[in-house]
Parts: sequence; C-alpha cells; structure tokens
Amino acid sequence: MTREDLLLKMMDQMRSIMINLDHGLSPQDAPLLSPHQARLLFAIANNRTGISVTELAEIAHITPGAVTQFINALVKKNCVRRSEDFRDRRIVRLMLTESAQSQFEKMKKHYLTAATQIFNILSDEDIQQISGLLAKVNYASVPEGIKMSREI
Repeated sequence: MTREDLLLKMMDQMRSIMINLDHGLSPQDAPLLSPHQARLLFAIANNRTGISVTELAEIAHITPGAVTQFINALVKKNCVRRSEDFRDRRIVRLMLTESAQSQFEKMKKHYLTAATQIFNILSDEDIQQISGLLAKVNYASVPEGIKMSREI
C-alpha cells in the first residue's frame, strides 16, 4: 500500500469517527445545531474569558468570514453572545450565553458518552498514544507565526 493509500484510508477512518461522534449529539440537547456549530461551541466554551473570531478561525482552520457566519447563526439561537474585550475595545470576544452553558454541558456529556462507546476497545495507553500523535500532527500543521503565539 502506498503512503497516499494509507493517508486516504486514515482520513476516511477519521471522518467515520467524527460522524459517529456527531450522531452522539442528541437533538433535544442541542436543537438544530450543525456539527460545525457544535464544534465551534466546544472551542468557545473552552475559553472562559471569551475568544475572538480570529482565534476561533485559527483553531477551526476556517476563515474569519466563515466563523462570523456560524457565529451569527449561534447568536440568533441565543447560544453565543459578543462582548467587548476589556483590554482592547476593538476586539470582540465570543462567549456562551447563560442558557447555552447548561445546554453545552448536556451536549458535552453526549459527546463523551459517544466517545466512550467508540473508543471502548482501546486502553488508556492506546488513547494517550493516539492523542499524542494527533497533537504532533496538529502542531506541525499550524503556521509558524501562530505556533509562536500559542507557545507564549
């Protein structure tokens, strides 16, 4: 098998895992959220002081314009609010709304339940190894300027 064949097979397996994780999302706990919106909510929720559109775009590997479109929809659904950055008023910070925080906790539990079922066959050491390898690949794919800012 060539390296290209191996990479295609690996990408197909990763896509299948993500689809299975997305199916773990209960419509009652996250009504009408697309998988992309759910992933953005995870990134926003992981930043207690809020996250800028630019930071979110870097994390999600999409353009700031695409982030803005997703965020506009999440604002309309009362999941995300925009706040002025207290250090720099030119920057808008994105945060979960109070109502979305409890909804997010339920969604997170569903994802963890789905992940537990999917990865049940693996030992903790296997999961740690996969996580380390993915972190290595993820870090290598980040442009140099962003790597430096993340190390600070």
